[in-house]
Amino acid sequence: MKLQEEVDLRVNDFQRGNYMSNETVKGMGELHGLLARHLSDILASGEATPAHLNVARQFLRDNNIECMGTNNEDIKGLTEELPFETAESVRAN
Repeated sequence: MKLQEEVDLRVNDFQRGNYMSNETVKGMGELHGLLARHLSDILASGEATPAHLNVARQFLRDNNIECMGTNNEDIKGLTEELPFETAESVRAN
């Protein structure tokens, strides 16, 4: 089943008021996983557009996924590349 068909089925369930059944809760969990895997595949392919990146960012935010740069070398490297002044250089001026 294609992603869009799966999403349509889940939305239809929700609109019919089936959002409290165990089957729907299970289905929403499956949909959540499907979306996470799909976003991961797009990002890994190198074909992600700015829209994909925004969806991934919001997905992480909605699920309270945070990353401290000091604990993650990828994020730490990214923050070091940003063109912002450090607190020390601001105080020196």
